[in-house]
Amino acid sequence: MDAITAVGLASSIVQLLDFGGEVVKRLREFTSRTGDVPQTFREASNGLGLLVNSIRIIQKDLEENTVDDKTKAALFPVIQGCTEQAELLNKILKDTLPAP
Repeated sequence: MDAITAVGLASSIVQLLDFGGEVVKRLREFTSRTGDVPQTFREASNGLGLLVNSIRIIQKDLEENTVDDKTKAALFPVIQGCTEQAELLNKILKDTLPAP
């Protein structure tokens, strides 16, 4: 894997963690104010929480250089796709849930 792709992967991971954390935070704030969220949002929050934890483990392994180049190359489009979905979910939540 070339250096540019490796930097892109690292950047995508940071971006995914940012968006994922923002979505989870938004859902937690809404839940604490209202006492409940729709089932779909609750499932999304649980799934996203698991994804964020998994990505943090991958990020640590990448920083420790324990991931081979083939795996890094395979991760890149997956991370980008997850980031796009997290961005979309964040937008939906902004449009759907009332502001704090």
